Amino acid sequence: MSEFGIDAIRGVPWPSNGLSEVPFRLYTDPEQYRLEQERIFKGPTWSFLCLATEIANPGDYVATTIGETAVIVTRDAEGRINAFPNRCVHRGNLLCVERQGSVKEIKCIYHGWTYDLTGKLTGVAFERGVKRQGGMPPEFRKDEHDLAPLKVAELAGLVFGSFGSNTPDLESYLGSQHPGITEQLEAVFRKYQGHLPREHPAFVFDDVPHQPAQHAGGNPHRREWRPSL
Repeated sequence: MSEFGIDAIRGVPWPSNGLSEVPFRLYTDPEQYRLEQERIFKGPTWSFLCLATEIANPGDYVATTIGETAVIVTRDAEGRINAFPNRCVHRGNLLCVERQGSVKEIKCIYHGWTYDLTGKLTGVAFERGVKRQGGMPPEFRKDEHDLAPLKVAELAGLVFGSFGSNTPDLESYLGSQHPGITEQLEAVFRKYQGHLPREHPAFVFDDVPHQPAQHAGGNPHRREWRPSL
């Protein structure tokens, strides 16, 4: 058994045929789900974000998700690709509601905090207050409240992102695990050319606790199909 989820599965009874059946609890247990979100989607892994053609011009953005975390992918004025959480650092409001568009800056409609296309905080509404009333405290520094950047890489026209600070470079990561992946990605890119389906970001609830599905059958284990060798 790999170290992934090892703490969560301790004490879970496994069937005698453990190679083809998995305890159903591992599919529905909230703690196991939390570990998967943390170690897979926020760990040292790469996740597909968008096609490079979807953000072809400076100012273009795509709103997507990694696991349950809403993410914005942008192309800045210098032509670089950036990615960061689609949540304002002030009160966690969703920044980009539309799935795709082109903007000069990203502004939170809740309290008016403004970010540039690299995720840098550039403006705070009423930062100095009104008529010397309210506003941010004297020690407030905008450069301490930027959107946390993801690692970003492009390969064969596809853009990937990672939350992991120690994630290996994309080609090494893919090449070591999936030989010939570059050719496969190029084939996918040629086939779809910007037409991959994507969920609407307004329906991403990355701050809502997971509600596991209820097991409706009598079998406490789920059978996993495996090809014959």
